[in-house]
Amino acid sequence: MELEQILEDERDNLLARASRLWFGDSYILNDTRIDEFIYNIKANFPESIREAQKIMAERQRILENAEQEATDIVSKANADAKNMMEYAKRDAETMLEHAKEKHARLVDEHNIMIQAQERANEIVAQSKIEAEKFAEQVNAYADSIFNYLNGSVSHLSESIKNNQAQLEQALRR
Repeated sequence: MELEQILEDERDNLLARASRLWFGDSYILNDTRIDEFIYNIKANFPESIREAQKIMAERQRILENAEQEATDIVSKANADAKNMMEYAKRDAETMLEHAKEKHARLVDEHNIMIQAQERANEIVAQSKIEAEKFAEQVNAYADSIFNYLNGSVSHLSESIKNNQAQLEQALRR
């Protein structure tokens, strides 16, 4: 028997036992009979719907866990990238400071001063090259994290699609 038919039959039984008011289409229902009606609905509730509800709850739990994991991964990646950039900046500043100190010591003599200036320029150029390389590495790291996240989200999406397909199959039974 279909759920709709069961509900209609139970409603009709409940109304047949109810007292009708002399005006309008209103009825006085007994609490016990309403409780029996609800009990009968629950008793005849298909198991596949209960299982579908469990699947939906599990799906929601998986989604929430995936969102939290993705948030944690992105937060960690951002923190790591920030730390790397700060380290690179400190390194570059340290290198530049060393170059300036060296330049100041060599200012007394003209040839030494020219050599110091050339060396400082080399260090700055090298620092820029290293900073650019480091920035590329940071970007590559961030890309790998985002690719990982994309893969994780794709995997979760496939999992959700599979759960949805299972749910639809369960509901069709």
